[in-house]
Amino acid sequence: MVSMKKVKGSIAILGSGETSPNLVSVHRKLLNRLSEDVSASLIDTPFGFQENADQLVEKLIEFYDVSLNTDIKLASYRTKKDFKSVEYFEFTKIIQGSNFIFSGPGSPSYASKNWIDTDVPEIFKEKLINGSSLVFASAAASTLGIRTIPVYEIYKVGIDPYWENGTLSAAMMSVYLNDLSGDKNAQKTALSYFDLAEKQSNGLNASIYVTLAENYAVSKQDKKLFIELLDKAINIDINKDKSLKQSNKLSQSRAKWLKSRVDDLFYM
Repeated sequence: MVSMKKVKGSIAILGSGETSPNLVSVHRKLLNRLSEDVSASLIDTPFGFQENADQLVEKLIEFYDVSLNTDIKLASYRTKKDFKSVEYFEFTKIIQGSNFIFSGPGSPSYASKNWIDTDVPEIFKEKLINGSSLVFASAAASTLGIRTIPVYEIYKVGIDPYWENGTLSAAMMSVYLNDLSGDKNAQKTALSYFDLAEKQSNGLNASIYVTLAENYAVSKQDKKLFIELLDKAINIDINKDKSLKQSNKLSQSRAKWLKSRVDDLFYM
């Protein structure tokens, strides 16, 4: 039977003013919750397109140094052009080695576009499950839902309002499915995130079906639901959404493997 993991980490979702004196206590609380020595990282993706990006990095590093007596290391990933480059792997290495992650000001839509279909959402999820502290503020906070608002495009360029895809709805579904903290609403919340993720992808994201099958249907010993979910994943046409093509290939491979183990996962 697939084992379930308890969510050990913490996440703070802040609005603007993340470096104001009033919010220092929030950062400090999440730093103090860590059971190991702090290894902090600052992700610059949301403001990576801005001309003053280097100045913002300096300001945020100084904030953690002066206000929190904490050294925070820059994890830089400013454009998707660097995806799978040496710089990208250095970026993921830094955040994978951190137990405290901060990301904040900039553009929500820019951050989402650069994080979607990378390792970033999965790293965030694993960090949260395994005991790290995450602080998302301003633009970064706006990427956590099913949709995010393209602030710069609307208010600075003047285009008509619309919604961009969020980054972590599918990942948050997995987090709540793995929550054994005693939260009676955890599974209900997870299913809500599943519904949102399914709508967001128009039913073309195979990973959400595999996750629900593996982490929900198995725990409920619902073999019929398990097979239905895996069949949905396997039958998705991976050419309908090119942005999901690679991840769908991987998810479909896992779905087929899970189906081959159905007798091991279900007692009846």
